[in-house]
Amino acid sequence: MAHVLTGSPLIWLAWYLQKSIAQQSQIRQEYNHKQRVMTMYEGFVKAIDESGSKAHKEELLSIMLKTVQSNPADILNGHDTLIDSIASKASKIPSLFKENISEESKKDV
Repeated sequence: MAHVLTGSPLIWLAWYLQKSIAQQSQIRQEYNHKQRVMTMYEGFVKAIDESGSKAHKEELLSIMLKTVQSNPADILNGHDTLIDSIASKASKIPSLFKENISEESKKDV
């Protein structure tokens, strides 16, 4: 019993830390992407200014605005950690046993 009492908080702590690290990594990747888009945008604007095409500049601006306006927190929705996926699969185990038992009882009849 003592093992369960000490192990439960450690499992929760491991799950929480894994989820936190994964979220921080995803947000960091999203902001790095935005930074690269802005850097590319600046380079494209210079090239378009030299060529003088206003239509290309407006199209580039609309693409850049769509990228920059996206909220980095949106990418975090729906991403599970390893522990979350194991727990969801483990929760399906009782229903599998019930299905097997009901199939076996039908065969016996």
